[in-house]
Amino acid sequence: MGETFYDNYVEKCGLALSHDLGNWERITTDGPWIEGKHGNIRYIDALRVGDEIFYYYEYTREDQSHELRVKKKSL
Repeated sequence: MGETFYDNYVEKCGLALSHDLGNWERITTDGPWIEGKHGNIRYIDALRVGDEIFYYYEYTREDQSHELRVKKKSL
């Protein structure tokens, strides 16, 4: 349960790591890992493709709707 009514409906992004998709280790424990300008960034996933990593995440827009975004980073 969140601290306010708003917190009950807004999920916050933390990081976890799994090597087998069955056992998970929390990486962030003291609050959200990242927050967006208008709300939260949630449901982040990363995929390595060659010498790049594609980061997929859900972003809260100014009107409080959500969109799926992707960012690429070279290794």
